[in-house]
Parts: sequence; structure tokens; C-alpha cells
Amino acid sequence: MYSTLLVSVPTGVKFFSWVATMWKGKITFPSPMLFVLGGIVVFLLGGLSGPPNATVSTDLMLNNTYYIVAISTTRSSVGMSSPYLQPCTFGGPR
Repeated sequence: MYSTLLVSVPTGVKFFSWVATMWKGKITFPSPMLFVLGGIVVFLLGGLSGPPNATVSTDLMLNNTYYIVAISTTRSSVGMSSPYLQPCTFGGPR
């Protein structure tokens, strides 16, 4: 329980520093920026699911359920496929 909570604080700092970097900037949306924003959204959704799993009461109820399977599958499939799709869209023929 404590290790999950210890990981969530630096992760929150990283997330807010990424958002603060783009705050009040002139953001354009070429293909690489869309993949970065998609990665931030996946990172946010994974981070929001972590603290409920870190508490003992919800961990006992959610252990070995489809909720845990769905979270890990979503993070791994989207998080792993995104870096491979970016070169196909950005570096491909124009």
C-alpha cells in the first residue's frame, strides 16, 4: 500500500509539470503532438486508477476482478502500441 502511494506523488509532479509546460503556450497539433497528448491522457487515466487500488479496503474488494484486468490491459496495449504507430504516421509518405 505504501509503495503505491509513494509512487503516486512523483508521478503527479511529472504529470503537472508536463501540463504546465504546455500551459498558455501556442500549441499546434501536428502528428507527434497528438501522440504526446494521447500519452498524457493514458498516463492520467492510469494514475487516477492507482490510488483506489492502494487503499486496503478497495484493494481487498477489487483484487482479481475484471476492473484490474481492464486497467492493466488498457495501459499496456495503448501505452505499448503508441510509440510504434507514431513513426508510421509521421515518417511515412507524404
